[in-house]
Amino acid sequence: MSKQFIDTLNRVIENALLQINTGKAKEALKNLEKAEKLSIKTKRPDYLCTTFMLRGRALLAEQRNEEALEEFQRMMGLAVSLFLDAPGNSVHQYYIYNSFGFTIKALSEIDSVSKMEEYFYRNKKDLDKILVTYEKLIARVPDNPEYIQNYLKFLENIRTYHLRAQKLENEPKLVERIVQNHGKLFELVPGNLELFNNLQVLTEQFKDYCLLFRNFEDANRIFGQIEEIYKRILVKEPGNMIVFSHLLSLYEVSGDLYAKLGYLEKTEETYLRALNFLNEKLQAQPGNISYFRKQSEFYQTLSRTLYENEETEKAAQYAKKALEILKELPGKNRRTCSISMRFPTTSPSLGTFLEI
Repeated sequence: MSKQFIDTLNRVIENALLQINTGKAKEALKNLEKAEKLSIKTKRPDYLCTTFMLRGRALLAEQRNEEALEEFQRMMGLAVSLFLDAPGNSVHQYYIYNSFGFTIKALSEIDSVSKMEEYFYRNKKDLDKILVTYEKLIARVPDNPEYIQNYLKFLENIRTYHLRAQKLENEPKLVERIVQNHGKLFELVPGNLELFNNLQVLTEQFKDYCLLFRNFEDANRIFGQIEEIYKRILVKEPGNMIVFSHLLSLYEVSGDLYAKLGYLEKTEETYLRALNFLNEKLQAQPGNISYFRKQSEFYQTLSRTLYENEETEKAAQYAKKALEILKELPGKNRRTCSISMRFPTTSPSLGTFLEI
């Protein structure tokens, strides 16, 4: 097909996109009718994918949510075929994660759990094929950050699809895949703050899931993988304060979860790993007050947790260590220490250590 047709098609699509972004959805829909005809005439399924996506967006803007959903489903049908034929094409990857993302958005606007579930099962066969194909692609080309980034976008959309369709049993598997691919991407694209923040949010969300379903095993495994990711980065970049902060946050999140699930030994082990990590940092930076304060906080949390579970002797030991740190800090005073170390006083052995 001639270059003239392609140039015309590009102009029509660009105009439609501009109209959608400036609140002129009705005008965009007229242009997209032309774009569909031109895409078919030029035999370009990729342009047809874009046309369906933009038409769906325009229909969403017009609150014609059911019609928008069907456009996104038409887009998905083409996108899946294109991706499975050529998974290494980044444009096809873009169509895949957007087709699922916009399908979820349209279903969310419709706000029907039964319809969300209906379309989830309708799309599940394609979803499974895409997951298998992506895993093979990443294994074959492990050093392409764009592939992994696009895969993560797809995984996040699929995770959202499962949650909104109330299919919660696959949450650990999906979270694990997301964590593992974050680990791969950190090695290829170091220092990406957005990725670190995304992983921290995922950590906190998965904690809530594991607490709700009393799921210690998956939490222990996946939090362990996140810990290893952070530690590998710190071996290469020992001064990376972002990763340092996220690793401490991981210890806090996981330790709190284990305590609430009743795994006291694992709770103690987790907080002690955090304390050992801080000791290592203090060896490299002696006298760092913020590290001492953080140590005291971990000892206090551990002491309080053990006390609440009637492990009073251990609780007293850790309370004493926290107090010793506080007493050595510059600018400390009796009132500050007393407030910081306030516990119930029903235990004589614990109360003894709190007298200053």
